[in-house]
Order: sequence, then structure tokens, then C-alpha cells
Amino acid sequence: MAISRTPLALALGVAMQIMAASNTKAASITNLGNFGCPSDGSDAVGINASGQVAGGSRTVASGCNSNSAYLYSGGSLLNLGALGGTYSQAYGLNDAGQIAGIFYPANSGLGQQGFLYSDGVMTDIGTLGGNGGTAAYGINASADVVGASFTSGNASSHAFVYSGGTMTDIGTLGGSDLTSVAYGVNNADRS
Repeated sequence: MAISRTPLALALGVAMQIMAASNTKAASITNLGNFGCPSDGSDAVGINASGQVAGGSRTVASGCNSNSAYLYSGGSLLNLGALGGTYSQAYGLNDAGQIAGIFYPANSGLGQQGFLYSDGVMTDIGTLGGNGGTAAYGINASADVVGASFTSGNASSHAFVYSGGTMTDIGTLGGSDLTSVAYGVNNADRS
């Protein structure tokens, strides 16, 4: 199933998340806007208890061909940038407004990289030694980030937890499939 990125789909997606979070049968729909691209413009991937929303939006600066992660808070859409790169997308949001996601660095030879956005600063969370890429998907109340990263030599991709500035390889279950990924982490630090 393809994810629609139209403003209406964005608003409907947010409304469905609000309804699920509040366990009510009625909710309002809010168009969060985008960064100027008329269609196929933005998506929402998470909402927290304060009503903040995280996602990504196409940007006019890129000719509507690239994406920038955002935080919607207090009626404003904040462009988080891409750490000097060309693309970013938010995937996880906690109640403190901290965000986990991906970005593509400019001219680095690396694939996509994971980021942690906290207190107005986007930080590259690094890799497990490979240069094939890192993806940050989930974040908990302690700003522990989980996802997947290529290991040294890009031999495989392993789930990780990033906490306190350090990325730790969670490993795999073994067997013939030597890859793993973590999409969520609870507040007891279990991914």
C-alpha cells in the first residue's frame, strides 16, 4: 500500500491518530500545511500527547523533488533541515518533541543516516561501522533511538539502540538471516 502525501491525506492521517489516541468517536481535522509544494506535499508519521506532529514535506527549494523532516507544534510547521544534506524524513516522535528519522548527507559517500532531533538540534547518530546506511525509526521518553544500521563491511544490517551518544548493536536471532531491525522501543528500554 503506497502512502499518499497529499495535504488531505495528511490531515486525515493525523485525525485518525488523534481518534485512536483519545479513544473517542469524533475528532477534528487540521491541515498542517507543507513547505510550499502544491500537491504530493507532506505526510504525518506520529503525534504525541501534546498534539505535536512529526513527518516530512516536499520543499519548494528542491523544486518539490526532495523532502525535509518537520515538527508541527503550536500551529507552526518547523523545517528540521537535513544536516547539510538533500533529504530528511521523521519516523518517530516522543512526548518531549524529540524526533528520530533519516537524512541523506551531501557528498559523503554514505547512504541514508539516522538522526536524533532534540532541543532544536539535529544530530547524526552514526553507524555500526558500515557505510551502507542507518535508519532511525523509534524513540522513547528517554530519547533512546532504535532502528537498523549496516555493520562493518556492509555485511549485514543489525538492529541498534542509540542512547547517551552511543550506538549499541542489538544483534540478530542467528540462523540464515543475519539481519534485524527495531521499529519501536518502550520506556523500559525494550526494543
